[in-house]
Amino acid sequence: PLLRACAPSRELVAGEDGLAPERGAEELAADAHIDEVLAVYDIPTRVIWPEIQDAIVRNMAAVFSPGIPDLFQRCFLAARRIFAMVEQLHHGDEAALRRLHTCDASVAFWKKWNLPVYFQLRFQEVTGAFVPFVEEKSVPELAAAPSRDANAGSGAAPTQQYRLLAGDAYRVTATRALLDALRRCWDPDVYIAQLAHRSLKLSLQAIARYVSWIRTGLQGVWKEPANHAAVVAGDVERLADRLSAELASVLRMRTRDLDAVVLAWMDSAFAESINELAKLLPDLVDVMASSVAGSCEKNLQPLRGILATYRMTNKPPPTHASHFVPNVLRPLRGFISGASALPPSIVAPLRLRVAESTSAKYLSMAEELLASVLKAEETLRRLNIGKSSSNLGAAGGDRGGGAAAAAKKGGSAAGR
Repeated sequence: PLLRACAPSRELVAGEDGLAPERGAEELAADAHIDEVLAVYDIPTRVIWPEIQDAIVRNMAAVFSPGIPDLFQRCFLAARRIFAMVEQLHHGDEAALRRLHTCDASVAFWKKWNLPVYFQLRFQEVTGAFVPFVEEKSVPELAAAPSRDANAGSGAAPTQQYRLLAGDAYRVTATRALLDALRRCWDPDVYIAQLAHRSLKLSLQAIARYVSWIRTGLQGVWKEPANHAAVVAGDVERLADRLSAELASVLRMRTRDLDAVVLAWMDSAFAESINELAKLLPDLVDVMASSVAGSCEKNLQPLRGILATYRMTNKPPPTHASHFVPNVLRPLRGFISGASALPPSIVAPLRLRVAESTSAKYLSMAEELLASVLKAEETLRRLNIGKSSSNLGAAGGDRGGGAAAAAKKGGSAAGR
């Protein structure tokens, strides 16, 4: 464009019909000559870009310092936009673009941007706000309900990324902190394309830390595992259902320059991580079912008193359930009503597991009770048989003794 402006050319004057006259052969030849000059001398790479980067380095050295991450990110993105303008001067010539990217001015300029230090500062910022909520000894806590007019008067609608990864849809503070961390990794004010792999790694680490926190709590760290499991179960179910699609949408808005194969690989990495999150749901149901079933099984203890109720009495067999039966599953009803946020996909298997466990316990206690009754009856039967045998033996002994005495008496008489 610079040479074209300096090259001699006549102005195009519109004719009476309003159309510009056709360009002559000489003008076309001049343009072709200018293109050849641009290709030979490579003005953008050898002149324009070195002057721009030299002016930035000499007059704006402070922009290369990552000490203020927000300012550093804005300046880096501005530098990338300027560089893209210089790239456009090559009109897609791959060889010229390759020379621009590998020239000494470009190599020296981009080395001045300390991206690793910038990301380290962002890493500390993200983890510092997230990790305290998922420490080993921390327990799930319910977050305060979001204010409906929290964004009122702001004058600007929230961005699409914030609507996709909104923490207000979750009840637990740790879950909201996870969503804040994921959103921060891909926030337009934080994200840099050259650090996409590190943003991905940090996002995966945050999800893995959240999963590890729940597993550790279920293994005994939480003092009330059933109640705490009920608190986080709804959030885990919602994350497993929504997070993959939301992250995929955010990636495509933030990483438009990445290849489709790379995006597919990133989607796969997130899907694998979220699959580990979904595997927590059966464990959460197991913990809740075990605790609630234990409370229900305690209500089966009156079953042991049935034997004493009917022993040595003439009471007829019962025609209705015992008085304790309606209260057996009362702990389950109370638990479900207290955990109102549990989704139906968790309530249904929870009810089934508790009912199965309680029924199995009832069957075991009933079999044990019947076995003790049969054992007692067998013992009494043996005692009765032994007593009858003793009486019969004593009676037979008396008869035998009399016969013997009579025989003896008869023998004596015969001797006389």
